[in-house]
Amino acid sequence: MLPGPTVVLKCLNCATLVRELTTASGNTFGAIFYTDGYRDAPMLPTPMYLVRCPGCDGVNRLKDLERVDTYRLFSNFLTDAKTDGEVRQAKKANSAKQKKYEGLPHCESASELDYFDFARSQAYDIEEEVYLRITGWRIGNHSRRKKEIPLAFNKLEEENLRRLLQLVEGKKNFPQVLVVEMYRELGQFVDAKALLSKLSEPSSEISDFERENLPFYEALIKNCDVRVQRLPTE
Repeated sequence: MLPGPTVVLKCLNCATLVRELTTASGNTFGAIFYTDGYRDAPMLPTPMYLVRCPGCDGVNRLKDLERVDTYRLFSNFLTDAKTDGEVRQAKKANSAKQKKYEGLPHCESASELDYFDFARSQAYDIEEEVYLRITGWRIGNHSRRKKEIPLAFNKLEEENLRRLLQLVEGKKNFPQVLVVEMYRELGQFVDAKALLSKLSEPSSEISDFERENLPFYEALIKNCDVRVQRLPTE
């Protein structure tokens, strides 16, 4: 994984400055995949979409924050400088920025409840609402990963999944394996089994990765298991 520049951002509500680390490139070596579609990849972290301001506690899209400045944590990644003189000047300027911004807090990750609220009241369109609801579902599931005992959804989590199902059931541009997973986690095993049977047909348009994991979903449904699980195929 190669680090990208550190970006200094300004809150839209209170003008608090925060800093955000970025990734220039990465890979999925050692990644763990889960039945809800979440990917835990140490060498390719997923950028935050919604962030909470440490100053005013407000929640905004990360991309909407005002970009104030950038700098590098490591001067050897200053690739724009060409001559020795340019390198020295670039390192000096970068060091000054490091000192200037070293006390700034980092962006805080928004909670699943923040995503649910944003999806309900501030989503640009249906596409963004779906993305927000999926992300909120997966964040809520973080407390369930690797748990031996099922942890029930709270009311807002269940409402989110049911609304998400309304938006994506039967949609060809949405991975229907995730619809199977939503049914399963909600305990709707009959619906999950019926859709899984359709996806198992040779003519179904699913990826090789999804097809390889269908037997695992089938076993979970057969056992009436609602727990989010690590996929055996990576």
